[in-house]
Amino acid sequence: MKDLIKKKSAWIPLLMIFIIFLGGVFEYLDHGFTPHPDEGIGAHLFQLFTPLQIPIIIYFAFTYIPQNKKTIYISLLQIFFWLTPIVLVFSLGL
Repeated sequence: MKDLIKKKSAWIPLLMIFIIFLGGVFEYLDHGFTPHPDEGIGAHLFQLFTPLQIPIIIYFAFTYIPQNKKTIYISLLQIFFWLTPIVLVFSLGL
């Protein structure tokens, strides 16, 4: 498992989620959850990184799951963290 974590396709989607989260925190600290004319950095990061994660997650799954079945746990973690900001955005109506 330690070798898989060293693969870029394993940790890049998680890093992207962390960046989206930081953008959302900065946006909240700046404006709160009130609408304003410019969407702000949090929304732009969300719109950019959310679709970019999909091919990386698919590449990781198709490349490493056939080699090691334990890789499915990392893929499930990536999918969970990919869905988390999507659920938050739609549940908060942002």
